[in-house]
Amino acid sequence: MLESFRIRNETSCLNQDLRKILLKPYRYRHQLFESLGKEYRALHLLVGKMPHLDILVDVRIPLCIDVPIHIHRAGHDNYSRGKIGIDLYVLSKIFRLGGADLIHTGPVFGNLYDPEGIIKNVRALADDWFDVKKGIPILSRSANSIVQDSIDYLGTDSDIKDPTNVLFLVDKDVYQYADTKTGSIIEPTKRFVETVRNAKPNRNRTKQQILKNQGYKNANLPTV
Repeated sequence: MLESFRIRNETSCLNQDLRKILLKPYRYRHQLFESLGKEYRALHLLVGKMPHLDILVDVRIPLCIDVPIHIHRAGHDNYSRGKIGIDLYVLSKIFRLGGADLIHTGPVFGNLYDPEGIIKNVRALADDWFDVKKGIPILSRSANSIVQDSIDYLGTDSDIKDPTNVLFLVDKDVYQYADTKTGSIIEPTKRFVETVRNAKPNRNRTKQQILKNQGYKNANLPTV
């Protein structure tokens, strides 16, 4: 199944001339980024669709692009909401199968998604799927107050072996503490990073305890 998402160098059904045409913009962009001293690249999958990811995965080694492929959640409404939508759980699986490394799974808290749904999304990246490479979940929201609770909530699922093996997105919760004169977010980012590094999972807490701490109403609490 994974092979269907990738175009292999040796076994590709594409002829070499067509392959050179497909790779040309990536080689150009890689050289441009390299000349500018940039270490990271962003792809717009809403425009490029999955073939954009397929080709990047395939050319990463020959182009010596030694950086992770990061799937950002911005614009997910176009895919995961509305009358005809693909659940973020499905997208998490698709992007893992596609070869991405860092994949947004949504925030545990913040009322964008059901916290139980985020556990499913994280499991989609962390569970063993034969020899399919695991992805690293990225949780939205960077408020210091949600870091420990997010990790502990993931830790309520015994199948998530290491709930700290996630990344947190630096967003408005850090930006709001930017330096008023320079606009710099270096210091608030440092504080947030320190909070994440110091967080240790506490598997003795229940889902009800964690959700109440996040302000969820009794009616919205799980029964188990």
